[in-house]
Amino acid sequence: MPFTPKIRLILNCTALMLIIAALGYRITGDAAHEYIGFSACIALFLHNLANLRWYCSIFKGRYNIRRFTRAALNISLACAGITLLCAAAVSSRSLFNLGFDGGILARQIHATAAYWLFALAALHMGIHLPKRIFCPSTPTAKFLLSIIILAIYALGIYAWEERSMGEKLFSGYTFDFWDDSVPAIYFFAYNLSIFLCLAISAAIADKSFNKILNNSAKNHNHKP
Repeated sequence: MPFTPKIRLILNCTALMLIIAALGYRITGDAAHEYIGFSACIALFLHNLANLRWYCSIFKGRYNIRRFTRAALNISLACAGITLLCAAAVSSRSLFNLGFDGGILARQIHATAAYWLFALAALHMGIHLPKRIFCPSTPTAKFLLSIIILAIYALGIYAWEERSMGEKLFSGYTFDFWDDSVPAIYFFAYNLSIFLCLAISAAIADKSFNKILNNSAKNHNHKP
């Protein structure tokens, strides 16, 4: 199966939607959550399959700070995915149903791994965004881009606090609660805004870091 750029884009967008949908356990219910989560794992597996060349080259070539950081991020993301899937298998009630209950610990590990996967996937996507997205060609486009980014950050920061993401990443909460009186669309909008906020931050940081490294290399080459 050839992974053309169009297929990669569709696959990545599908994985993003499934990851965000899988976080809505309290909204979708147990059975739907497991099938959505398993579908997200399949999408992520295909994403890794499409980028198998990276794994084959991980021990080749020289490492600088930027390559080491990216490798650490990718490996952490893979570990989060494996942990999530293993914890899901032992606590599954619908899809796997292995005949035993992993208990509260397995569910807590599963939930924590899920949110780390969410955050790391956002950072991963951010550093791979085309840098031309942040280089609009006209003043009007630049102004609109600034407004959009500010809006995403405003909603993302609010959603981060509202959804208590810090506590979720460090096992402060075992389960995720959602007020049924609030429309479900807000839940997914909050999580999407957090994801985009993290992705944009990673993209900006990666672009700035790359610029610093390039300037450092130029200054080194121009030394007498």
